[in-house]
Amino acid sequence: MFSRRVLIAAVVVLAASTALPARQSAGIRSGMGAEDTGAGDIRGSQDSPFQIFASRLKLDSKTQTPAAAQVFLDTAKDAQEVAQQILGVRQQLVNASLNNKDAEFAAARQDYARTETKMVGFELHAFSSVYSTLKPNQQSGGTDAFAAIAGIFQVPVPELRRGPGGGGGRGRGGDARLETNGSAVSFAQRGGRGGGQASGPVYLTRFEILRSALKLDKTQEKPIQTILDASGKEAAPIRDQMTKTRAGVAAAAMAGKPQPEIDAAVTSYADQTAAMAALEMKSLSQVVDSLTKEQMANAGGIQTAFYLMRGMFLDKNWDDIPGARSY
Repeated sequence: MFSRRVLIAAVVVLAASTALPARQSAGIRSGMGAEDTGAGDIRGSQDSPFQIFASRLKLDSKTQTPAAAQVFLDTAKDAQEVAQQILGVRQQLVNASLNNKDAEFAAARQDYARTETKMVGFELHAFSSVYSTLKPNQQSGGTDAFAAIAGIFQVPVPELRRGPGGGGGRGRGGDARLETNGSAVSFAQRGGRGGGQASGPVYLTRFEILRSALKLDKTQEKPIQTILDASGKEAAPIRDQMTKTRAGVAAAAMAGKPQPEIDAAVTSYADQTAAMAALEMKSLSQVVDSLTKEQMANAGGIQTAFYLMRGMFLDKNWDDIPGARSY
């Protein structure tokens, strides 16, 4: 019998570390900035989490933004080990789901919540280090700024590139693969749709990426869309609670509440992120379970799907162009 556990363990390769090149004087552009982290923009015209953070706090571009960038770079280095642990727990979740190991799945979900509390601690450290230096009029944007940096220290997503054979219409042509090159994160097809003259990046929706990466045939497309549609609906209350509990963490930190109160707020948020991660990985296991043996053996396609699932249900419409939002 084909081993589903070996399948996921074999193809999901954890990145060695969060890419952190030397500090740049230019503006921040991606997860924290393409120039600074090598993470790259996920969506061409969308502001990065750090850019949104700086904007919400009205950081001065000459002095405050570079100082804040350095805080985030330093914190990212400290958070690398926890980021790896989170990626590993996500792998445990999908494997447990694939093998119908309910006890292992529940244990992995608890592990995710515990590990997420550590990651939120790093996010709080970076946020508070910047927030404490601001003027009152800048601090008013604190809640939105903290929301923007959710997941900013997670392992960067490898880049999705198109293989040979482009053309043929929306989402068609060439094979979708995730490649770790330390320079960019872009779920994009280079060149125009329809096989014409290249005219810049064409960004694909999540299902277009899955369809190409997993080499789905026509009979598989609708069932997989149905799986993900159902998961998207199931994610709605989790998504709402994630927003509320993250705001609660920011409020407690900005008000200078006692550490036990901040810790309680962090725990509440971490529990919701664990619920979302569990739903994402359960959904992935259902998708993988519907594949043929040959499709399951497609290491690049499974890896693409694994990374693509993070944050898939953070918006009401899951089948959109992947954005910079994370957790």
